[in-house]
This record gives sequence, structure tokens and C-alpha cells, in this order.
Amino acid sequence: MRKRRIKVSGLCRLSLMPDTTEISFNLSGTCAEYESTIALSAEKTNLLYEALMATGFLKSDIGTGSFSVVPEFENYTDEKGNYKRRQIGYSFSHMINVSFPLDSARLSEIITALGKSGIEADFSVSFKLSDKEAAKNMLLDSAVADCREKAEILAKAAGATLGKVGYITYSRNSPDFSYMAGGPAKLSKMSSFDVDINPSEITVSDTVSIVWKLK
Repeated sequence: MRKRRIKVSGLCRLSLMPDTTEISFNLSGTCAEYESTIALSAEKTNLLYEALMATGFLKSDIGTGSFSVVPEFENYTDEKGNYKRRQIGYSFSHMINVSFPLDSARLSEIITALGKSGIEADFSVSFKLSDKEAAKNMLLDSAVADCREKAEILAKAAGATLGKVGYITYSRNSPDFSYMAGGPAKLSKMSSFDVDINPSEITVSDTVSIVWKLK
């Protein structure tokens, strides 16, 4: 006799208030020689570190998101009118991040201080959850509960009861527990940055599928 089973998918959607602000700074520059490019990168990085530490951050609070050095090329036309490409140097990109508890006054203080420092960098502001693992577990717990509730209703309607769980599948994709408040801006244009930001809730969802044996 074929064993009776039921498969149900449960969806959970959570809206949570972010508790952390993250500022990402992108330093960049181009030089003719590789060594000069590395030196320029180090110089700009040190200036940014010093400016951030002057606003109260420890060196250990400042992290590198990414760093790259790539050849820089230009297109040109030779004496015969042929279009060609040649290397003119190297360019670097260095992404640096700092995070701190949600605080509009603190955000304004940091950006204003760095804007007045003369540092040339692009920056963006994001809001996020500090404990992503706890939020993801809450999401999965709720999705499983939704699954069970639906399965119990369906089983009862079919004159059966839920038995043991056969297997569970769920999305392996990690929900994005953050969002960017706006596009990149020039730090040099922020000699005065006075904002009262009220971030929106972060809405995430996940799906779980469970197979039960029926009794």
C-alpha cells in the first residue's frame, strides 16, 4: 500500500527596523606607474583613517570592503587613421566601511567632519540589522509554523492527521537585511551634512517546503 504524504510550502514575510548605520567610502585614483598608484592609494587611505579616528572610531572599527588595482587604457588614432588602444597607467579602487548604532546626529557629525577635511572620496549610507542570524532564524521559524498550520488544515479536511516529517527544503539564498539610503555622493561637497533620517523597515521573506507522512 502506498504511503500517504502531504507536501506544503510556507511563506513568511518579516518587517524589521534596522539598528545599524554603515557608511561606505570609495577612494580612487590613477597614476602612470604601478608603484605610484599604490603609493597614492596608501596616502588617501591613511588620510581617511586619520579623519575617521578623529571622529571617535578605533582603527579596528574600520574595515576594507574591497581593493583593486587595474590597468588604465585609452583609445587613439594612429598616423594611418587606425583606431588603437594603449595603456596609460593604473587605477585603484579602495572601498572602506564603518558601522555604528543607528544615530542621525552621529551620522551628520561624521560626514560633516570628513567633508571639511578635504578628502576626495565617494560615499554611500546603508541601514542594516546587526544580528542577521537571529533575524534569519526568526524568518525560518515563522515559515515552518505557517507550513504546519496549512498542513494540519489540509490533513484534517482529508480525514487524516500529520505524522512524522519526511523532509524539509528551503531557500539557500540569504535574505538581504540591509538597504542603501541613497546613491553615492561626493564627500568634498558635504561641508555641512545635517539630516534627521528615519529609516524604513527592512522587509524580507523566505519559503519553506515540508513533506509529512499522514496517519
